Amino acid sequence: MRSSAFAALALALCQCASSYKPVIMLHGIDDNAAAFDDMKQWIEGTHPGTPTYALDVFEGEPASWISLSVQVDGVSDAIRKVVASDPSSFADGYHLVCHSQGALICRCVIEAMDDHNVHTFISMAGPQGGVYGPDYFSFLPSVFQTLTADEIYRLAYESWAQKTISVANMWNDPKRQDEFLAGNTFLPMYNGLVGDATTFKANFLRLERGVFLVGDQSALATGTDGGIEPWQSGAWGYLNSHDYEDVVEMESMDFYQKDTFGLRTLDESGRLVIMTPANVSHAAWIHDQATVEAYVIPQLD
Repeated sequence: MRSSAFAALALALCQCASSYKPVIMLHGIDDNAAAFDDMKQWIEGTHPGTPTYALDVFEGEPASWISLSVQVDGVSDAIRKVVASDPSSFADGYHLVCHSQGALICRCVIEAMDDHNVHTFISMAGPQGGVYGPDYFSFLPSVFQTLTADEIYRLAYESWAQKTISVANMWNDPKRQDEFLAGNTFLPMYNGLVGDATTFKANFLRLERGVFLVGDQSALATGTDGGIEPWQSGAWGYLNSHDYEDVVEMESMDFYQKDTFGLRTLDESGRLVIMTPANVSHAAWIHDQATVEAYVIPQLD
């Protein structure tokens, strides 16, 4: 009797463990796969048996500083290799959990990857609307260092910079929107602001759920969360092109109103989750257990 009960319990535990989808993770700029070591343990503690994979691609400097187009292709290939290594575990899809620059890359991977099988995408402090401000100056070549934020567009939107520098691909000068749309070859395309985004939209809408997390820094009267600026970019808001002090919320953004790549459809179908807990820092999303257990792990159920 005792052995039968033990066997039943073991079977139940096995079935429970196997019910959790694999989790693939991607780090941010200047970081590496080891950044997720703690999170892997926290996920395992709550969801025993969950397969977790932190992608060891484009790590540190200078690998994580290169063109985002190159990184999107490389991350797509890395995901395919992970899935191919254990097809049975990935048969019912997987979750994608990504931080900072990596969260922007992962969102663009989802749009570009016709064969993705992402169930839930979690963007942790990812600059989905781009960046503007001194937080990213240290990741720019020395030729940029003598420029102010208002002047960086002059180099960032040059062809050579777009082909080689990740921050140039993310740079969204709110006062230079014509130059942004004409010169930035990455972000306007993936946000559906230029070109034909039909395929991007179809791929994005294969998501079961899109989760976008960023710490609200309003109480601290700062435009940055310690990693991305403006912090509202992590929740699809951005600086007003006519007034730096004003932030345009997601629902008023052109790409949302026109549903250029599917964000509005995801929202109106109840599959978009946006959370902006107060004062959560950029690093807390991967290094603070309380933050991860409160906002990230519940989305993996």
